[in-house]
Amino acid sequence: MITAPADWYYFSEGGKHVIFTCRHLALRVEKASLARAAAAFARYKHSDSQQNDDRYELLETTDTSSPHSMFSRFIVEPNLGKCYIDAPKNLLLPEEFCSCLHYQAMSCGKIPTSRVTSWQVDTQSNKTELLESTTYVRATLLRNCAQLKTQQKSMQYYSENPITISVEIKPKAGYLSSSPLVLPAHRCKYYRSRYNLQQELMEKNVVEKGWCRDQLQFVDDSTTNNQSGFKRSSYSPLDLFSRDHARIRSAVMELSKNMQNNFRVWCNGEKVFGEYDRLSPVEYYGLLSRMIGTKHCNVDVTDSGSILLHLVANVVSDILYREKLLDELLELQLLDVIDSDGAVLVYDRLVYLVNGSQSEAELALEQHFTASDEAPVYNKSSNSSRQEISLLSSPYPMPHCRHLHELLNDIRQFQSELQNQRASGQSIDESIANKYHSDCLHHVSQLSKESCIFLLSNWLLSLTMCDVSLFVTFELILSCDTDVRTEYNQSVDSGGLYAFALDTIPSLPKAIVHYEINVIDYDPKPAKKLRNRHGVERLFQFCESKR
Repeated sequence: MITAPADWYYFSEGGKHVIFTCRHLALRVEKASLARAAAAFARYKHSDSQQNDDRYELLETTDTSSPHSMFSRFIVEPNLGKCYIDAPKNLLLPEEFCSCLHYQAMSCGKIPTSRVTSWQVDTQSNKTELLESTTYVRATLLRNCAQLKTQQKSMQYYSENPITISVEIKPKAGYLSSSPLVLPAHRCKYYRSRYNLQQELMEKNVVEKGWCRDQLQFVDDSTTNNQSGFKRSSYSPLDLFSRDHARIRSAVMELSKNMQNNFRVWCNGEKVFGEYDRLSPVEYYGLLSRMIGTKHCNVDVTDSGSILLHLVANVVSDILYREKLLDELLELQLLDVIDSDGAVLVYDRLVYLVNGSQSEAELALEQHFTASDEAPVYNKSSNSSRQEISLLSSPYPMPHCRHLHELLNDIRQFQSELQNQRASGQSIDESIANKYHSDCLHHVSQLSKESCIFLLSNWLLSLTMCDVSLFVTFELILSCDTDVRTEYNQSVDSGGLYAFALDTIPSLPKAIVHYEINVIDYDPKPAKKLRNRHGVERLFQFCESKR
């Protein structure tokens, strides 16, 4: 692949990676690698547009044994569904090319303040060493999810100049912890979602995210009831994963009201809604007019932004309700049967079994976690409770270990007790919880190495699935045909299609929504995250049990 840096544009970023787009393609690369390349080729700091037009060859690697490739092929695709996953290509980028990308990103004016430090170049580094260390930077080539890859099956719904809306959602963990290994001081996890607990910790200034600092300058003090100025979100992941259309819509609406770092909207590749991104009312009115037609856009200009966002949230809610993705995602999240508190205990047991070597324990775990082509993808039982223990859907083969089966049996019994108490609106009896906790601690102390790796692999997989992003991309096409006979869900070969009507704009005729959903940011979590997990979990002792 031969291309020029000037062909690529900054699109978005996370804590570790940045995305550049070029028409239908997206390039995902570590920001630290770009910074090192910029340090090695500092002369490109002042490169002009002519230099950025220089063309470079991006080399595609044939190595399919990388952890990300193996994890995607053997774990994610078979369990979430290939129609929601675009197989990535691994590339090697010349450092000069990366240096230009770094300069373009730093000068584009789109990097959030909280992310700037992750882009800084280490000017003290020895440039000769940087050059000798590597001449290429690893990156991943993906499809640009802000564009639809398939055309509508029925050309009667084709639009020559459609408005393409893309929405990024971070759904978070859609379940409550139900493990008896939860520490007594952390039993608030039994009654509140992890997302809700983290909101409380941020509100109390116990935890501070980078985007929280940026949020302060956008928050109206009258909407907060705390000294930090942090505006707590009312979004409930439990609603999003509920299978109930009304609750899903409520969840998406709450995300759109307080976006934080979990909800962003693009229109034809340009960000139009985000925690720190707003257009003028006139610009929103123009977008709304283009989307639904000028003759139907009989709304107040000052309300056009909220109406457009309401329309987007409604469409996204419908799509998420129609598709099976949230169910598949929750199945993998529920593979966490030990909770993070239990993961710390099992990790300590694993380290003990390998003679106290954290590195050896983590290497063994990651080799098992990222690729398992030994076990089939099991059919999920539609009759079982979604909150009950269900490791039958695990992509990892369960080892034969008496203590593992005793542990899982106690977890299953405790879950049944906890479910009954939740259903009656009561808290679990502390004496019962303490007994199960003590029994399970004993089982953990007797686990085999293979059993520890099995439990931790499922926990890491759940952790990864709790941190993915969903890209929902759609086009709204006005239809004269009010009787849409052909509706279908997304498949490997085609996006989905359904009829849509917006109640807040009565004059709007029935529309056709052509859509696609893609799962992104599903990199396997490193096993070393377990080293300091106790410090992360102990903060929940500051949370209220129920709220």
